[in-house]
Amino acid sequence: MPKAKGKFQEAFLVTKDSRGKEHYKCKFCSANGAKNESRMAKHYNICSARLNQSNLSQDSSNSSQHSSNLSQPLLKKNSSKKHVYQATVDGYIQTISKSDQRELESLLARAFYSTGISFNIIDNPDMKAFFEKACPLFELPNRQKISNFLLEQEYNHLKTTINTLIKKTPYTCLVSDGWSNINKESIINYMITTPKPLFFKSYPTKEESHTAENIANGIETVMQIAGINKFAAVITDNAANMRASWRLLKAKYHSKVFLGCWAHGINLWIKDITKIEWVHTILNNSKELTIWFRRHQIPLATLHQLQEKEYGKKITLALPVDTRWGSSFYCIDSLLQTKKAMRGLLAEDHLEIDEAIRHNINNNSFWNNLQHLRNFLNPFVKFIT
Repeated sequence: MPKAKGKFQEAFLVTKDSRGKEHYKCKFCSANGAKNESRMAKHYNICSARLNQSNLSQDSSNSSQHSSNLSQPLLKKNSSKKHVYQATVDGYIQTISKSDQRELESLLARAFYSTGISFNIIDNPDMKAFFEKACPLFELPNRQKISNFLLEQEYNHLKTTINTLIKKTPYTCLVSDGWSNINKESIINYMITTPKPLFFKSYPTKEESHTAENIANGIETVMQIAGINKFAAVITDNAANMRASWRLLKAKYHSKVFLGCWAHGINLWIKDITKIEWVHTILNNSKELTIWFRRHQIPLATLHQLQEKEYGKKITLALPVDTRWGSSFYCIDSLLQTKKAMRGLLAEDHLEIDEAIRHNINNNSFWNNLQHLRNFLNPFVKFIT
């Protein structure tokens, strides 16, 4: 015997597509989707159009028995009161085509790749619950698909897009720099500006030395792959081996311009400035002060309380980074920003503060020198950033 229809099923039109798959359409709000009784029942109970019609029909003596059957909710409600219903996410039933599924998978995969999110997150129960609520008809790809098929697909798509942009651009510029990956392996990266910067190629040097000849060969190979006649200029850092590679390439390509990176050059200027005895002493005192607070929990917590009271926010003390000489500016700048709160710390009798640290905090000459050095470095740092 065929299964008896429930009351909620009478509220839907059921049709079949060309493949024989059944779909439903709500008679009240025209929402549609693949036939699924649990979803149909869920939609029936929350359909705002049906519920509104139900409220109106309660005041009408001419409504038919069939209409009242369709308007009767599965969950009984107090008929003496009128209710105002608001549409929810659960009441929105959408259909997803194969092309929609592919596009959503592609966008989700790109979000993982561009942000560096762990692929394991896709298996997180809360993540699955979110997608089930937000888009129940979307089939969430598993970790294996994201790390294999979709990764290869998006790589090929991005590669095609970049090559197309380069072909459409009459003149370009090649930018190259040496980096290290997370495994501390030497990598040379190549960017092409159109003028929008595009990541073009990454080359692991492995046992290959960074000689002028090898660097020049790498740059020439990339230019040949992308179309050597398109390149008007090549930009690298200012290291001696890079400058030597320019001379080798300039002898072969007379019309091309070879330049050192200005930002890298300014970083080197700041590096030379920090070697001046006066500057070196100021930075050492600043670094020692910052490190002391980072290693003493109670004084640091008290400093944060004073900052909240004085400035309405916490100010993090920055440490300089050896290979980023502009970070010296941020170190002294963070100290100057919290000068008043730091001096107020000296009035806290319960704190044990080293005599050398107390001396610097209380020393006007120390703060004046910090301000002078900050003002001097500020234009350099603005140019870099």
